[in-house]
Amino acid sequence: MYDVAIIGAGPAGISAAFTLKNLSKNFVLFGSDELSEKILKSERIANYPGVGSVSGKEFVGMLKKQLNDCGISVTCKRINNVFFIDGKFMLLSGDEIIEACAVIYAGGTESIKHINGEAEFLGKGVSYCATCDGFLYKGKTLAIVAESEKFEHEVEFLSSLAEKTYVCRLYKGDLPPVEICGDVKVNSIRNGNGDVIPVDGVFVLKNCMAASDLIKGVVSEDGHVVTDRSQETSLKGCFAAGDCVGAPYQIAKAVGEGNVAAHSAVTFLAAKNKLNHAKTLAK
Repeated sequence: MYDVAIIGAGPAGISAAFTLKNLSKNFVLFGSDELSEKILKSERIANYPGVGSVSGKEFVGMLKKQLNDCGISVTCKRINNVFFIDGKFMLLSGDEIIEACAVIYAGGTESIKHINGEAEFLGKGVSYCATCDGFLYKGKTLAIVAESEKFEHEVEFLSSLAEKTYVCRLYKGDLPPVEICGDVKVNSIRNGNGDVIPVDGVFVLKNCMAASDLIKGVVSEDGHVVTDRSQETSLKGCFAAGDCVGAPYQIAKAVGEGNVAAHSAVTFLAAKNKLNHAKTLAK
């Protein structure tokens, strides 16, 4: 079991990783090879101290080099759900479960808006994970919303299971459903023309999930995670940093919050270990 699991390999997550590495903690950093697509696409970064004026691609290159120099690797696995059970966090990635004592969420902000009914029917016909839930819809009718081309393998997987699929590829300019409808469970979607299309389930494949959808027990307001000054969320032992906690959406802010979140996580671990030690002595 890891001391800390970091979700997101942008500036906030990487900053947290550097701090935890310096403090000799056992951690895992989840993200993608490109680290931050948002930064990678930035034309120019000129307000981060010490690096001068560089392109987003150059800045990502600097981050990769520093990670490599520090011996920190990015685990390229998509986290689909996080639960707090029996005093520990359980992170689900496909059919794999990763355990950690604390979590730092630095996954950024959602790049696509929620579809009406998406949150209401999450777990009742709406899913974010093809490999987790696809088998439930074998021989059924599905609507699939894919934000980027990297989800094409999941689209193909779901299409191989379902009898019929309606695929919306946002990266090709397709318009998403305006509403996901149902009673107890999803039974249809409604498109922009007002047409109601019967479906058994909807898979929304997005680059970044809302933290409150991903981590059960985390509170969000106006699309941002609510934290205190220590970057702790409403769920004890879960911290958040970077764009996901609100504006300004700046690298410098994200780096600072990542550092604070890491130190707070270490403080949380120390208090937890002290309490466990006291309980052991009391037996």
